[in-house]
Amino acid sequence: MSEINSDQDQKYNDYYEQTTNYTCENCGSSVTEDGYKTKLCPSCRYKLSKRPLPKSIKIFLGIIMVLIVYSFMRLPNSMKGVLAYEKGKKAESQKKYVTALKQYQIADKEYDLTDIKAKIIVAEFYNGNYITANDLLCDLEGEIIEDKSLYDQLLNISTYINEIYYYTDDLYNLMNEISSQSNDIKIERLTEYINTNPFNIETAITLAGLYYTEDNLEQSKKYMQMVLDQYPDYQYALEALASYETELENYDTAAKICDQLFNINSESLGAYVTYADIELRKSNDKKALEYVEKAYNLDPVNSSVLNMMIITYQVNKMYEERDDLLEEIEKMDLPPEELKYFKDIKKNLQKEG
Repeated sequence: MSEINSDQDQKYNDYYEQTTNYTCENCGSSVTEDGYKTKLCPSCRYKLSKRPLPKSIKIFLGIIMVLIVYSFMRLPNSMKGVLAYEKGKKAESQKKYVTALKQYQIADKEYDLTDIKAKIIVAEFYNGNYITANDLLCDLEGEIIEDKSLYDQLLNISTYINEIYYYTDDLYNLMNEISSQSNDIKIERLTEYINTNPFNIETAITLAGLYYTEDNLEQSKKYMQMVLDQYPDYQYALEALASYETELENYDTAAKICDQLFNINSESLGAYVTYADIELRKSNDKKALEYVEKAYNLDPVNSSVLNMMIITYQVNKMYEERDDLLEEIEKMDLPPEELKYFKDIKKNLQKEG
C-alpha cells in the first residue's frame, strides 16, 4: 500500500514541477504553457506575439529580403555565365575555337575574371586572330593567372606572335624607305634583305604578297612556304597557300592544306571558304553552298565568308538571297574599306541589271 501511495506522490510531484513550480517570467503567474523554452503564461505569450518589431530589426530584415530578391534576379544571368564557360571549355577541348570564343565572351560579360579573359586570348589565337590576341595580351599585362597551365599557354602564344611579327630596326627603316616605290623596286630591295636575313618572317610574307599582286603565284608560294617551313601551324600562311593552290587548280593539295587547318581549329573559317572555292571551280555549286553556309553559321560577319557567300549565291542563281545579304552587310559594323568593297559589288550588280 505504501508503494502505491509513493507512486502517486511522485506523479503529483512531476505534475507540480511541470505546471506550478515555474512562474511566468514576465508577470509571475504560476500558470505557464508547456513546450516553450521561455516560461510564459498564455496571456503574456499572446501579448508578446502582437508586439511590433523594433525598427532596427525591420531594417535588417528588409536588407536581407532585398539581397535575397537580388540573388534570385541575378540567378538566371549567373547560370548563363556558368553554362557559357562550361560550353566554352567543352568546345575548346574539341578544337571548336569559334564556338569557344563566343561562349567565353558571354561568360566574361557576367564575371569579368582574369582566367576567362585568358581563355578568350587562347581562342582568338587558334582562330588565327593573332593581332587581336596580342592586343588582349597587352591588356592583361600585370594580372595574375591562377592556372599554371593556362599561364604557360599564354606565354607560348606571346612568344609565337612576337617572333612572327618581329621587325629589326634595319627592316623597319627599309620598309619606310621603299613604301612609295614601285612593286619591282620593293621586291628587289626586300629580296636583297631576305637573302642575308632568311629567317625573317615579315619579309617573306611581304614578298609573297607583292608577288601575288603581280600574278606570280609560284614565287608567292615559294615565300609563303618559307614561312611554313619555320612555323608550320601559322594559319595565315596556310590559308594563303591553300588559296594559291586552288587558283593553280591543284585541288588535292589545297584540300590537304585545309585539313591541316581543320586539325588546328575544327571550325576553321579559312578552310571552309577554300573548300567552297574548290567546289565552285569544280562546278559542284550546291556542295560549295554547303561549305560556305557552315562558315556563315559560325561567323556571319567575317568578310571572307561574306564574300564567298555572295559569290556562291551568284553562281547558284540565288539572286534574292544575294541581294538580301548585301543589304544586311550595309548595316554591319565592318571596317570602312570592307564596307566600300561590298558597296562596290552591289553597284556593279545593279549596273549589270
